[in-house]
Amino acid sequence: TIMDVGANVRQSAVIFRKIVPTALIYSFEPLGDFFEQMNGNLRNVPNFRSFNLALGDRKEKRTINRSSFSESSSLRKMAKLHKEAFPETATEVLLL
Repeated sequence: TIMDVGANVRQSAVIFRKIVPTALIYSFEPLGDFFEQMNGNLRNVPNFRSFNLALGDRKEKRTINRSSFSESSSLRKMAKLHKEAFPETATEVLLL
């Protein structure tokens, strides 16, 4: 069993499937548009389950800091050093 937390649109699940073809993959993606794209991309993948939510230690609503480089979207605010090191990730869009 593999837990793919912050699954984005499919990248990790595809790699996991190649490494462990029989594994049950649980993918969690809180951003609705990425969640829908991931489900479309993985619709024919066996033993795949997806959940449109973020994981944490308590039930609450949080702001997602969405980066223009989707893989860098996070519940955490992007640090100045991150933006300097990876300028393609610097543009943010806030979602609830």
